Amino acid sequence: MTEINRMDRITDKLKERITRISVRAQGQFKGTNPYRMEKVSPEERIRNYMNITPDIRQQLSAQFGEDSVTKMDAEMHELINRRQGNA
Repeated sequence: MTEINRMDRITDKLKERITRISVRAQGQFKGTNPYRMEKVSPEERIRNYMNITPDIRQQLSAQFGEDSVTKMDAEMHELINRRQGNA
């Protein structure tokens, strides 16, 4: 049996520490904004959604899957309908 490389052991320890820190941070910051993210107003979300080109839609579909894009469409149409109902 071969001996485990020292760098492998160090990497494993670092991964364990990072995992523990991440779990603890998730508990401490639960219910807050995601890291380095600012809230976007519904109006800005709608404006961004309306500016999605077919090329961007195809890229989103390739990156996240067609189901995710369909879900985004449904959520945005619901938001648009709510906004029109309040206007």
